[in-house]
Amino acid sequence: MGSGSSTPDHAHPPPEYLQPTAPPPEELVTAEDIRRSKEASILLVGGVDGGNIHGEILSSVELYCDAAGDEWKQDFPPLPEARSNVVAGAVDDFLIVCGGLQSTDPEEVSGKCWALVGSRHEDMNRWLVIPSLPVPVAMAAAVVVDQGNAELWVFGGINEEKEDIDQIQIYNPTKGWRMEHHGLGVKMSKHVAVLHEDWVYLIHGENAHRYSVVERRLEELPSTGENFENAGAGLAQISGGDALVVAREDCVKWIGLPYMKGEAGERDSWNQLFNLPADKEKNPMVATIGDNLYVGGGADSDSNAQDSVFKMSGAGNPWETGAQPLASKRHSHATVLLKPGW
Repeated sequence: MGSGSSTPDHAHPPPEYLQPTAPPPEELVTAEDIRRSKEASILLVGGVDGGNIHGEILSSVELYCDAAGDEWKQDFPPLPEARSNVVAGAVDDFLIVCGGLQSTDPEEVSGKCWALVGSRHEDMNRWLVIPSLPVPVAMAAAVVVDQGNAELWVFGGINEEKEDIDQIQIYNPTKGWRMEHHGLGVKMSKHVAVLHEDWVYLIHGENAHRYSVVERRLEELPSTGENFENAGAGLAQISGGDALVVAREDCVKWIGLPYMKGEAGERDSWNQLFNLPADKEKNPMVATIGDNLYVGGGADSDSNAQDSVFKMSGAGNPWETGAQPLASKRHSHATVLLKPGW
């Protein structure tokens, strides 16, 4: 599931398809107008609620800022259509949501994409249709890459034939979609992706890789030793440096970043954090704000969606169970970490 944000580039206006038909384009509301707080925040998009995988697919979007007394709130307008297993990212001034499942029984893969913009007049913030994915996918993973122009990179997923693919699809708000010529080289779905510096770290079951966005090549990393299919992943500060954290069921593991084989001691291998107080399957949220690492939502072993959120205040401490619960029980959603500069 996708996450990340970029710094808006106001020197280049958005293309016409990202501008509301009314009011005029100069009345566009930027991200600064849309968000509730200038603090870093966590955004959850779509997903599934209900007692099992055949539960209700959600269109709601909820936000949490980690301010004193804050709660999860559905301040953003709902998606135009309910979706699960989507990818999402904050690209310049726009929240972009792509693909996913439009139904779970049977699984119907969508290629539709939307961008969130807004109005200062009577009309509410709204989602606008943007060009569809070249290859419709669900159960993919995405990150925002900024190499002078912020872009959403979508890795793998299942296509409309329910087959795993290795393609990389890249969205630029000005130029639209393009396909990375060589792809990943490894077909995957139900994986997670996290960007750190010039590398995208990909966890697929027990397999771990990293992909260079500069050199366009894939490297293998040490195996996780656990099945992290349909996991959640994010960045945190652990043992004096950046770390990739992956969570599924009650297992939470981390590895130091950037990965430096044989040069960083225990940080070059997968290490265990305290087990979660309860199982978290099906793409739970994993995100860090300040010194707090959060794992929330997801599903139990019977696929029941959850609203519980666990918090770790400082690496090495036990998980706290008193964090604010989600506004809606959900699993198989997209998690986006919005930086203060977004």
